Amino acid sequence: ADEWLVRFLAGTLPEGAKCLTFDDGLLSQYDVALPVLDDLKIKGFFFPYTAHLAGATPRLAAYKYFRSTYFDTPQEFYHGFFKSLSLVLSDHELQQRLSGISRAHYESFPQFYSKEDRHFQVVRDLVLSKEEYQSTVDSMISGQGASLQDLLAKASMSADQLEDLARRGHILGLHSHSHPLLLGDLPQAEQREEYLECEKWLRRLSGKPIVTMSHPSNSYTPETLDILKEMGVKLGFRANIKKPEGSNLEVPRVDHMDYCNILKIA
Repeated sequence: ADEWLVRFLAGTLPEGAKCLTFDDGLLSQYDVALPVLDDLKIKGFFFPYTAHLAGATPRLAAYKYFRSTYFDTPQEFYHGFFKSLSLVLSDHELQQRLSGISRAHYESFPQFYSKEDRHFQVVRDLVLSKEEYQSTVDSMISGQGASLQDLLAKASMSADQLEDLARRGHILGLHSHSHPLLLGDLPQAEQREEYLECEKWLRRLSGKPIVTMSHPSNSYTPETLDILKEMGVKLGFRANIKKPEGSNLEVPRVDHMDYCNILKIA
């Protein structure tokens, strides 16, 4: 990553050059990916969000860990989710809200998303309020006898582990402080605060200026890019392979699931 960044900014990056990026600060990246990177002597970009370091309980990583460890398949989780949701929102009300959603939203997801994946994310991001979504999943977690705090501790890297990544020469970059599902929908002042808080923590842990980032859930606006430029960010990654013209803050990425599907290991 360090070499890739220098060459990218200098305009000397060879055609087709690749780098490895890791979002969300997941503990599995430290436990599983880092030993492989060390063995191959490869440095990566790591883009964690940082609210848990400040004592908050951001739910995204905890929810992902819950979904992947307490259920055998995504479909099993989705079944439980919509069963739990029915206690919060009637099926009639859910269908009414869904009737206002354009089919284009379903088509905007990566190709590897299943029909169930798309339906869940549309409901989560566009139909439910934050409170409705969180109360639904929180009730599922308590029903399994688990707690958000325990799930988060098992899912996310600690400050010491992030500091160790930086000490080993990997690059830490911004991914917002609390990882809002739709950061681009936030008022500009809230977007700025998300990135400033994240920058504060990562600068403290790495001892270096933070000049890279990745867009959480690929959600951003031209105003978001202006904020990042004002902060001195020089390189930003999208969450898909679409590349807007001429922007250093919108570099395309190939999702790991695309490679899993090619290698038939998904």
